[in-house]
Amino acid sequence: MKFKNILSQIFNGLKKISYQWQIYRDKSFASSILKFFPKNFLLVIFLICSFIIIFNEYAANNNSVIYRNNHLYSSNVGAIYKEPIEFSLDRKNVDQDFDILSIKFATYDRINDSDYTLSVMDKNNVVYETNFNTKKFGDNEYEDFYLNDTIDSKRLKDYTVKISPIKTDTSNNITVLCNEENGDIAVAYKVSKSPLNISTFIIIGMIILFFILMKIVNERKIIHEKFLILALIFIAFATILTPPYQVPDERLHYLRTLQLSQYNFSKTPSENLGSREIIVPDNLDDVNYSRAEATDAVTDVGLIGDSMVEGRNIEKRYNSSIGGSAVMVAYLLPSIILRLVDCFTNSPLVLFYTGRLVCLGINFLLTYYAIKLTPKFKNTMLIVALMPMSIQSMISYSYDGLLNACILLFIATCLKMIYDKENKINKRYLSISVIMLFMIISIKLPYALLGVLYFFIPSYKFNNSVKKTASIFIVLFATYLSTLLLSKVMSIGALTTSVVSNSGNEQSNFTYILNNPLEIFSIAKNTFKEKIVFYIDSLVGYFGYFSIKMHTIFQYAYLIMAGGLILTEESNFKKKERIFYFLIVLTVIAGIFGALYFAWSGYQLSYVEGVQGRYFIPLILPTVMIFSFRKKILTIKNSTIFSFIDIILLNYIILLLVYNF
Repeated sequence: MKFKNILSQIFNGLKKISYQWQIYRDKSFASSILKFFPKNFLLVIFLICSFIIIFNEYAANNNSVIYRNNHLYSSNVGAIYKEPIEFSLDRKNVDQDFDILSIKFATYDRINDSDYTLSVMDKNNVVYETNFNTKKFGDNEYEDFYLNDTIDSKRLKDYTVKISPIKTDTSNNITVLCNEENGDIAVAYKVSKSPLNISTFIIIGMIILFFILMKIVNERKIIHEKFLILALIFIAFATILTPPYQVPDERLHYLRTLQLSQYNFSKTPSENLGSREIIVPDNLDDVNYSRAEATDAVTDVGLIGDSMVEGRNIEKRYNSSIGGSAVMVAYLLPSIILRLVDCFTNSPLVLFYTGRLVCLGINFLLTYYAIKLTPKFKNTMLIVALMPMSIQSMISYSYDGLLNACILLFIATCLKMIYDKENKINKRYLSISVIMLFMIISIKLPYALLGVLYFFIPSYKFNNSVKKTASIFIVLFATYLSTLLLSKVMSIGALTTSVVSNSGNEQSNFTYILNNPLEIFSIAKNTFKEKIVFYIDSLVGYFGYFSIKMHTIFQYAYLIMAGGLILTEESNFKKKERIFYFLIVLTVIAGIFGALYFAWSGYQLSYVEGVQGRYFIPLILPTVMIFSFRKKILTIKNSTIFSFIDIILLNYIILLLVYNF
């Protein structure tokens, strides 16, 4: 009770502050302007902080990157604390003059307070010189130096850079990253842009849309699913501003969709879905204008136009096999649409974005229906659905977006059957839930354990507990059997091969754990220690190939809001049901880590590699369901939730714009 009382006192104090703000907001001379701002005073402060962050992001990225070394830096020049270093600016494929020089420094993962001089020389003449301090330098991050004049791209061989130490010692110095193979220093060349450019006008437009949406939220009592439709404006912009393949593994998922779209019914499923040549336009690679997966890649705007042009069809083999897997159901609908569109055009960009819009449409409609249908936890579902990382999955070919939507709808139908007042099971909702469970099992098996939510349906709806248990086991078994059957059908025509045991470095981590079961605890500890920050980042907002990250304030604000929903939602689950479902969630988490350790991590690696925070998005709702109280401790207005999401989405869209273009 003391904990509840403390929380109540804190939130009552915050309510009083917000109440005073609302009085001022509605009755002050500036009320006509302030009605476009949030009703909650804390959100006003949050909004001000967000605008400061937006301005800083815009100011730091309001330039055109014309060159970066597109490879991973695994070496450096050594500590710069006695002797200066000097390097040439000569690089290939630089065809534009520039006035900003960026250098990628390493700080040895510490805070330094060292001083240096940077000199840019044209032959023997110093054309730019400045002193700089390293106290604010980040580890493995680029630092910009704004030059007095432009560097002539045709004379790069004449330019050299010299970094000389002024105040350093053995434990207070930095280094510069370089390519281990050829010694090239990690540099980027940029061109200053005018403040009045296309990006600026788009940002202004997004801010106007933001305030319009804020006004609608403030003045109209809109319901959750209506707000989701309004948020579709931001989601549509995210779809456009996220370049092709800039979602992990999207290229693979797109190629699989293309392969399925060319299904030939005169051949066996294995011949269709196994490794084979598929027909693609010869300019298909132009659609990768952002050079996804290339370290420090620069978006080639010129390729956008090239990728819109229809190409000549060629046959090409890709490593995109989905033979023998039920996961092909995730690509089915977009592949059908791609086949229809291909009858009219083979423009790589048109094909790609058509399929992406189909994926968005499917995932959005499933999410919309889930939020509309569920009798409880609407706020949590909305927070989960509109989390920036959820949106990144929703708008891509990746089946993670479909998985998230199917889990939301499955839980929504189960909650409907649990809480509705009917005396019998609603066959419509049961059918929908079974279809969703089938999709979940087909896409990622560990999440199928969430299907035990069926057991929370009251026994009287099955007449008695025996019929309930029997019916649920039949449903679960039949659904799982259906996915196995589909996998077998997809394997028809496949050649059987003998399995050869591996040895040496290819030994199984599974065998290693069986022989050393206590290592599980050490691996879990090391994984948590090494990866916890990455999991938080990639749960909320770490986009592309982990090259664009939302500000820490937004990440933790989202986590606090999601966690705070435990105090604002109501759950009527019994104690034993909560414990049981909590164990299920832990089992799913263990399954995720186990699968990635056995299939992805190096042999005897001391931690689990390959797990990303976005894998836990589907588990947020079950976690809130488990820990919510029978009676909510706090009441939070829908407008507060909507306004909070509105602020996050604005920052998400602008972040995509300034970093990708």
